[in-house]
Amino acid sequence: MLKKPKKVTRPSSFIHDSQNWRINYFSEKLGENLGETHLNINEIRIWTKDVPDDCIRETLQHELLHVVMRDCLVILHDSTSLPQDLEESIIRMCSPRLFALLSQNPKLRSYIYGA
Repeated sequence: MLKKPKKVTRPSSFIHDSQNWRINYFSEKLGENLGETHLNINEIRIWTKDVPDDCIRETLQHELLHVVMRDCLVILHDSTSLPQDLEESIIRMCSPRLFALLSQNPKLRSYIYGA
């Protein structure tokens, strides 16, 4: 028998790279995607109406990767040449940043992974 995942509260904020970010949830979809990341105002927007909770969590994780990628793109832009194995380089840049983001924000982590 499968256990039903524990209900966790949706996070409304998180910290990344010493900056405060907001997460806003909307019942009305304003665009084509389920989520948007606004890097200029440190805000993630997620649409929730008629969307399964696991899809909302995955969308939030997707948007968090946009936050992390901003740092990675700055590093790539500032480098003198692109590394040979671009995929591995991007993962090596993203992984510690995503790990730090989720480690520093237990409510966010609990919500995304349903723990």
